[in-house]
Amino acid sequence: MSSELDKEPDTTSEITHSLVNMITELDGVPLPPVVKKNFFKAVNRLITEIVEVPATWLESKSQAIRDKTNARSLITTESAKAAAKKFGSDEKLIERAVDYYGTRILREQYNREAITKAALKELSSSSPDDATNQEIDEDWLDMFSSIAEKRSNQEMQLYLAKLLAGEIKKPGSFHPLTVEVLARLTPDIARNFQNICNISTVISGFDPKNNSVICLVDNSPFIITEPYGQPGENALSELGFSYVVLTQLQDAGLIQYDFQAWRELYVANFLLPIEVGGTVLQFTASEASSQEFLQEKRRVKVINFTTAGIQLRRIVDKTPNEKFLEKLKNWVSSTYKLQSI
Repeated sequence: MSSELDKEPDTTSEITHSLVNMITELDGVPLPPVVKKNFFKAVNRLITEIVEVPATWLESKSQAIRDKTNARSLITTESAKAAAKKFGSDEKLIERAVDYYGTRILREQYNREAITKAALKELSSSSPDDATNQEIDEDWLDMFSSIAEKRSNQEMQLYLAKLLAGEIKKPGSFHPLTVEVLARLTPDIARNFQNICNISTVISGFDPKNNSVICLVDNSPFIITEPYGQPGENALSELGFSYVVLTQLQDAGLIQYDFQAWRELYVANFLLPIEVGGTVLQFTASEASSQEFLQEKRRVKVINFTTAGIQLRRIVDKTPNEKFLEKLKNWVSSTYKLQSI
């Protein structure tokens, strides 16, 4: 994440000025027109609240909020004065109220601008291949804006920026409930979620009738726990996922509550590319393996993600857990008589 996310809100004008420059450069980024339009709609909702977003207006805005004094002066309106008269003429009380709300408004503006700027960087560095022609939903942006302005933590701002960039590219990718789940996460729970994504798996489906590969729903990521045992009995503690940590992830709405869950997989599933924590494993069968054996179904203990967990896994930067990878490869080899390539 940009180091600008660490700065005090006094420097909001610098972020706005930099954002103006990046918007000017946006025409040089190879993004479909609808994606650019979605980004400008996001800028409108999170930063400007006007219909159009001319760079000259953003520049004037940058000048207008160059320090806290100017920001606070925006709040001292005639309606505020009328309210002050109604509740008394204590000038110090009025001054404290203006100071409080001025600081809060500036902080919220800073948070929204920092996240929007980081989202633009995400868009600039990602592939537009999966973008659609759908426009981003205004209600979704309203909800996102109200959440984004409250998050000052750098790690959480990065997650929100990635989520916003993903929704701009492909509206509908992140359900409103997913945004609310992310809004409730603490940095510690977010890090634990990232770590459990590092041991999560995506396996393509296998259709034995047609002897062909099929895609599981939403790529259906899950955590294979079979090599370790029951997760509810601290079987994953050596990987950092004690029962307490797992229940925290459950309560956060990221993984499902059933620690007795299993999936029925064909042996042939393990001959397909298996994505584990961002890396791909590949196995091969020996010549002695029969078609009947490869089409056998076997139950495998797993932890399943919730819908929010599935969607948020997409924006997590995954780094495979080498200890888990080794255990998984040994388990596949011994259980299914397959060899790692």
